[in-house]
Amino acid sequence: MRRATNWLKTAALLGLLTAMILLVGQWLGGSAGLVIAGIVSVAFNAVIYFYSDRIALRAMRARPLSRTEAPRLYAMVGDLADQAGQPMPRLFSTHPPVQRRIARLESLARDGRPARSAWIG
Repeated sequence: MRRATNWLKTAALLGLLTAMILLVGQWLGGSAGLVIAGIVSVAFNAVIYFYSDRIALRAMRARPLSRTEAPRLYAMVGDLADQAGQPMPRLFSTHPPVQRRIARLESLARDGRPARSAWIG
């Protein structure tokens, strides 16, 4: 059920993005702009759908973790994946400042003021 919900959310967001691009294309160029916006929209959505994981990892400056760098983490995630009947996921590491910034942004989003407990590391 959760997988269907996630697929529906993704489809809704990509549909909303498409509608916005088409509206701007219609507004700027009339029917010719609408056709061009449709082509741009299809290309843009394809890139987002198929490369979103790589885009997110690059934005976080993540690097792949090797089994020798984090053997305990690999063992723990491997056990969890086996229990869930899932394949072993790829593991990545980010620099600590990125993690701190994310925790800080999450704490600001919750209550609008900085929280000391949000800092990691």
